[in-house]
Amino acid sequence: MKVSIRTSQKQMSESYWIAFLITISGGLQDVYSYFVRGHVFANAQTGNIIFLAMGIADRNLEQIIRYLIPLAFFMSGILIAQLIRMRLHHKRLHWRQWILLLEILLLAVVPFIQSDLIANSLISMSCAIQVQSFRKIHGHPFASTMCIGNMRNMMDNLAMFIHTKDQIYLKYSAGYLRIIFYFILGCLLGGLLMIKMGIYTIMISVLLLFAAFIMMFYHSESEELKELENEYSNFTKHSNEQ
Repeated sequence: MKVSIRTSQKQMSESYWIAFLITISGGLQDVYSYFVRGHVFANAQTGNIIFLAMGIADRNLEQIIRYLIPLAFFMSGILIAQLIRMRLHHKRLHWRQWILLLEILLLAVVPFIQSDLIANSLISMSCAIQVQSFRKIHGHPFASTMCIGNMRNMMDNLAMFIHTKDQIYLKYSAGYLRIIFYFILGCLLGGLLMIKMGIYTIMISVLLLFAAFIMMFYHSESEELKELENEYSNFTKHSNEQ
């Protein structure tokens, strides 16, 4: 019998529609931060670490600040996302909707900020909040703001399909290919729009995230309960291990 995805895992916040919107937004944000806002990566922090290290090697204080501050904002975004998840679990809105509202707020002010350093820092924080909060699609790990993990998972599932001949792995591999395509589409959209929209291109990300926010009103009522059950299960397991 082939492996199947359980119905309880098919939550709206883990659906392909949400992944479609936020991944396109993620690709667009990366293009915007790099080509419109002074060649700083909002999502791929590894690149920023490389440039930071080069700045330290050259004793270039301006370059160090240019890449260190977005890195700090990115890490702060992860912390903020986790705190929101833990403290807004029982509110009227799903905690991931609060995440989207915060992202929308951060990105909406970016076009009105002249400083590329501050603008990129806010985009980096937004990306970190998103990648920390939206980590699964139908129960499977994925990233909406970068591609390397998705490519690894795609090829890993392809290898499993070749080894086992089980069609479910081919389906999973195709799913990751779809996510990578969404990211490329976001980059392409950002590249085309920035020619005419310039600094206001980031507002397309705002619209995409707002659409995801609206769609999440249709998530299954059992989603919150499922997450709480998982947390309790993990807590019990951790307690038993100790």
